[in-house]
Amino acid sequence: MILDLRDVRITRGQGAQRYSLVVEQLCLAAGQQYALVGPSGCGKSTLLDLLALVAAPQQAAHFRFCDADIVRLWQDKRHDTLADLRSRHLGYVLQTGGLLGFASVQANINLPRALLGLPDDGSVERLAERLDITEHLGKKPAQLSVGQRQRASCARALAHAPQLLLADEPTASLDPINAERVMQLLLAQSGELGATRVVATHDERLARRCGLPLLHLAMARDADGGVLGEYLQGLPYRSKALTMTQDLWLSLSVAEQEDFIDELESKIQLYETFHNDLANWVRFGDAEPGDALYRVPLSTLP
Repeated sequence: MILDLRDVRITRGQGAQRYSLVVEQLCLAAGQQYALVGPSGCGKSTLLDLLALVAAPQQAAHFRFCDADIVRLWQDKRHDTLADLRSRHLGYVLQTGGLLGFASVQANINLPRALLGLPDDGSVERLAERLDITEHLGKKPAQLSVGQRQRASCARALAHAPQLLLADEPTASLDPINAERVMQLLLAQSGELGATRVVATHDERLARRCGLPLLHLAMARDADGGVLGEYLQGLPYRSKALTMTQDLWLSLSVAEQEDFIDELESKIQLYETFHNDLANWVRFGDAEPGDALYRVPLSTLP
């Protein structure tokens, strides 16, 4: 396993401003790819920061990455070791690209290799060619279109052949055509490297078209007003009547996942107002803020 988490919790803020993310269990194997989906504010970026070893959990029964005990490293304040793990084994595509404006596109892509002291083996040029930005290598990021900058960011995240690729809404600022192109290129190139891929996105339809199994984050509000985001084993609904384990869900094809959700939704009562009992609410599919939410009344389920 590249990543193995169990009973991990990270909390930010206090009271009504508090946000907590709870991961019951999450195991990522080499070469697997997933889309991380959920309503806005549920903690997708927080989970990526946790996986990227830049956010420390307050509680964790188990957290291993590339055979390293991450819980112990955080407890012992081994920031040097955490930084080494990040630089060698992680690639991160930021929503805004994160390119250095004063450096050329080629220098930006080569940055992770340069920091690791890796020799010039032509990988930067090969990535640029496959991502269709070769003619822009000598330019500064400001001279590129938004789509070109995102492709350069993807190339930089892959230049040092990381074992784990994380991407935070990499297509959010792109039009639909460019969004699918960038997503497909990112998955194809990272797949050739054998990397495990986790892509946070608000666009479930795009994720499904790209063949990404979905990892859902659910969101609820605690008694004191704080927000709780949860990644549970299985689908993001709170029901003892219907169960789906993580392993079984991930073993289904995209079509089978869609069929299961369709069957589930046929058993769910639709409300158009947001009741106070937020623990009973989750959002499915492509619902946007303000849209109707689905409530799971256990008494109506078989």
